[in-house]
Formats: sequence, C-alpha cells, structure tokens
Amino acid sequence: MVMLCLMLVVVLFALAMLHTIHTMQAADEEYQQETQLRLAAEGVTEQAAQLLTAHPEQAEVCWGHKRTEIKTAGFCYPDNMAVQVTAVPRQDKLYLLGFARYKEAGARWERHRLVKGVLRKEGTSYVWLGWAP
Repeated sequence: MVMLCLMLVVVLFALAMLHTIHTMQAADEEYQQETQLRLAAEGVTEQAAQLLTAHPEQAEVCWGHKRTEIKTAGFCYPDNMAVQVTAVPRQDKLYLLGFARYKEAGARWERHRLVKGVLRKEGTSYVWLGWAP
C-alpha cells in the first residue's frame, strides 16, 4: 500500500513537471514572437529615418498629407509578417510609426507591434530624435 502511495506521488509530481514545462515553452514562444515584432517594427522605422535624413526632399512630401506611407527595402521578413512605416507630420516634427504584425490564417486575434520614432526638421534637413513614448 505504501508503494502504491509513493508511485501515485511520483506520477503526480511528473505530471506537474510536464505541465510546467509546457507552460514555460508556450510563454517562451510568445516572448520570441513579441521580440521579433518589436525588432521588425524598430528596424523598418530606423530604415525609414535613415532614408529621410539622407534624402530630405522625400520627407518634404509628407508635410502636405495627414499620413504618408514610406517605402523601405532591404530587410527580409518572414512570409507571415507584414511591416510598414507611416510618416505623420506635427508642428516641426515628423513622427514615424512603424508597424509589424503576424498574418495568421484563422487566428482569433492578431499579434502586432507599433513603435514611434521622431524626426525634427532643422532648416532643410532632418535630425533623428529617437523613440517617442
């Protein structure tokens, strides 16, 4: 009888460990996806900022519109990820909104990440101010 109780305790302990391992793996996968989304959004935003600081004439086009999508190239993203950058002018600053999302068929919700970078107009050029909250 004592052996059966010990075996039951060992089996329950093993099941608890398996559940913990499964939960930790799921949390790790979610963290990796969130990190990939953040890095993709920041990368495409920084690429747009470099493009606009190097070619200020392209940034000037943004001032006549509420929002302007900035075309970037050179990064490779997974097929199930979409990224884009939109420039939004406010006073003497140009806010760059970088957006990355996973396109998952049949998902109940969409994983996405939005980051904001700021460029300030100084004369005829633009200066990167960093990330906005």
